[in-house]
Amino acid sequence: MSKIRIEKDNVILSIEEEELAQYKARGYDKVGTTKKVASKDLEKEVSKLAKANEDLTKKATEIEKEKEELAKANEDLTKKATEIEKEKEELAKANEDLTKKVAELEKKVK
Repeated sequence: MSKIRIEKDNVILSIEEEELAQYKARGYDKVGTTKKVASKDLEKEVSKLAKANEDLTKKATEIEKEKEELAKANEDLTKKATEIEKEKEELAKANEDLTKKVAELEKKVK
């Protein structure tokens, strides 16, 4: 993709050729001037843009819903991880207590 670069009166304009073509297709040629575009072509372009906007809005809504679901899942997993960590600490404490009892019983047996 190549760019068009225009320098005039200490101002530089740089635009992708594809974007320039889209502007020209919409009727823009120079600042302040427009050219006649066939209404059918314009209607097609408007329709195409409206459809693209609708699709993007739909996708944005779906992504927002997924984001909320992921946030909920993350919250649930964090809660479970906290519970597991608490259980792990309790088991470590119980293991320590049992180890002490075993050591005491071994002393008594000897």
